[in-house]
Parts: sequence; C-alpha cells; structure tokens
Amino acid sequence: MANRLMDSAVPRNDRHLSTRLLALDAHSAAGLLDLEHPNLAAQQLLDLPPARAMAILLALPEDVRESVMTACPTGSAWLRAEAYAPGTVGHQLEEPVAAFRKGTSVQMAVDLLRELMPQRELNQVYVVDSDNRLLGTVAFRELLFAERGQTLDQIMQRDPCSLRPEWPLSEAIASLTVQPALTYPVCDAAGILLGQVHTHRLHEQLAFELSGQPGYLVGVDQDEQWASSWLRKFQFRQPWLQIHLFMLFVVGAIVAKFQVSLAQATVLALFLPVLAGLCRNIGSQSTACTLRGLSLSNTARHVRRQVLKETWLGLLNGLLTGVLAGTGMFIVASRHPEQGDASGLAVVTAAAMALSCMLAGFLGAAMPLLLRKLGFNPAMAASLMVSALSDMISLGLFLSLAVAFVL
Repeated sequence: MANRLMDSAVPRNDRHLSTRLLALDAHSAAGLLDLEHPNLAAQQLLDLPPARAMAILLALPEDVRESVMTACPTGSAWLRAEAYAPGTVGHQLEEPVAAFRKGTSVQMAVDLLRELMPQRELNQVYVVDSDNRLLGTVAFRELLFAERGQTLDQIMQRDPCSLRPEWPLSEAIASLTVQPALTYPVCDAAGILLGQVHTHRLHEQLAFELSGQPGYLVGVDQDEQWASSWLRKFQFRQPWLQIHLFMLFVVGAIVAKFQVSLAQATVLALFLPVLAGLCRNIGSQSTACTLRGLSLSNTARHVRRQVLKETWLGLLNGLLTGVLAGTGMFIVASRHPEQGDASGLAVVTAAAMALSCMLAGFLGAAMPLLLRKLGFNPAMAASLMVSALSDMISLGLFLSLAVAFVL
C-alpha cells in the first residue's frame, strides 16, 4: 500500500532514473536525487540493492536524508545495515516483513500476508519466539495445504538455513542450498532474527564487487562508475597516481645510484627493462591468483600454500627465463669485451633473474594478505605496491650483483 501511495503522489517524470542512479557514483547519484521529491527519491532507492541505496542515502545532505527516510518504510533497515562492513551480508540487510510469533494460526497469517503480498516479494514466513529468536520457516506451499486452525510452529521447518550478518558475500553464497530460496533469514550468534536478505541481491552485490576488481588493479575506486563526471573520476584516480609516482621516483633513485657502473658497462642498461618487465608480470600473475583465492574465501591453510606455491613458481620461471636472458647477455657482451667479462655478466643476469622472479612471486602472493590484515583493500593497492617493489628489488639486485662480482 505504501509503495502504491508513493507512486500516485508524484508522477514519475524520468522512467530511467533508477538506471541512471546505478550508473553514477554515490556522490553524483545523490546530487541527482537531491533534486527530486522525497517520495519519488524514496521509491527510487527502494528499487536499488540495499547496499547501493544506503551509499547514496549517506551521500545526501542530512535534511534531505531525513525526509527520504521518513517517506520510505524501510529507512530504518538501511541505517542498521550501515553498522556492518561493506561486502558482508549485514550490508544487504532488509526488514523481515513476514515474521510471526510462535502460536500464530495459519488463518491469521494468511490474512496478514494478503495485505503484504502486493508490496513485497515473499515465498516464506519466519516463526520467532517472544525474544525474536528464529525457530523456523514456513513455505507458502505448506500454508496452502495446512489446516486453517493449525499454528505456524506445527508446520514450520525447524533449524532452517540462516546467514550471519558478518559473513562475506562469497561465504554466504557458498552456504546456500542447491535451489536457494527467494529470501534467507539473517540471525546473530544467539539466533535472534535481525532481518532478511534477498538471494538475488547477494548475487548482484557480489557481481558488482567482482566487476570492480580489474579497476582496483590499476587504481580505479569501486565507487567510480562509467557515467561519473570527469571531475569525480579525476578525484578518484589522482591520489593513486601520486603514490605510484613517488614509488617510481624511488626506482629512479636506485638506478641513479649505479650511474657510474652503467656508464662503464652500458650493456647492463639493455637488460634493465627486460628484467623489470618480467618480474612485474610474474608479480601481477601471482597477485591475480591470490585475489581470486581471497574472493572465494579460501581457508588460511590454502592461502599459505598459495604463497609457497607462487614463490616456487617464480623461482622456476626465473631459472628458465634466466638461462635465456643470460645467453642473450653473453652474446651481446661478447661483442663488447671492454665492458666486462661476458661469462660473468651472463651468470649475474641469470642469477638476478631467478632471484628477482622468485621474490616477485612471493610479493604478489603475500602483499594482498598483508594489506587485508592491515585493514586496506587488497585489490585496490596490491598491484601498485607489487609493481613498484618488483622494480626496486629486480633492478637493485641486478646492478648490485654486477658491481660486486664483475665490474
């Protein structure tokens, strides 16, 4: 009834407003919604996933936010969801609109559901005790064939599958049944019913977060959308470019420290981009595999095994490519004997390649884990950190070995 009243109160001038809200970042979407009537704004937010609606709601001015929440019957649920971290089940929390006390008759439940059905998507009801602790669920099929004089606790499914609000989305989806229900109850550790989540909303939000990972790897913020203004895109990207610029200056300082040696043996300069590019690629591959493992909520034991595996793979790849790079160095250095012993330079190139690739594999696997432990988004910063550190290590190690054993 509330939704129909809002539709009739304000004519919908822009039928594509919901699509535009999804395409914009939260700040830009809030600016667009700020121009609308509170009733229409509330209706548009109801059509969005809860996490997306809450992000836009929090970006609105405080007075506008209160007006929209007053006009929306689920505004309190959005504020409760704010208490949970993004990417968790609690961030998708909605009101449990069909929760009945133990002892409620089937007839009374059916009468109340007739009023709720035009407004909400429902396919089951929740049965709770006096402390709001979840006891079971009743599917609509059971209500259809039940006697009207029976109570809900007589026909309910006991100990139903429920989700915890602190669970990551990937862990929650993995725990769903083969044929998931339309909605799932969300309970705390004591079994108290906190709300519900729509299964398709979990999949939508997880898909949204996964779609942002390619952008994360190059410093694009999750909230940046394709329709965001150029100014918003500039504000999102510039900080990461400044951080990356600082790291590149450090790499330049390492190379500058060996400028005398490079002037003495210019053949070394030919292999600097080869070594740096290969190590950067190995580190990126390792980072991508580790991020995939984290997104699928693999256990800590498997994650530790991944670090050792990527380190070992880095060493193997480094040995093979090191032999080829060392051969190339020997051929080039043999034509310029005045720049140093060709055999020595070849061995140094092969050793530096093997060690640098091994360390790049280790960094690529360990960096996302370290960033997550420190409270940072591993997908956002891992690639930039691994790329810069791989350059520092590979170039510094190669030039140090060349100076120490050949020049």
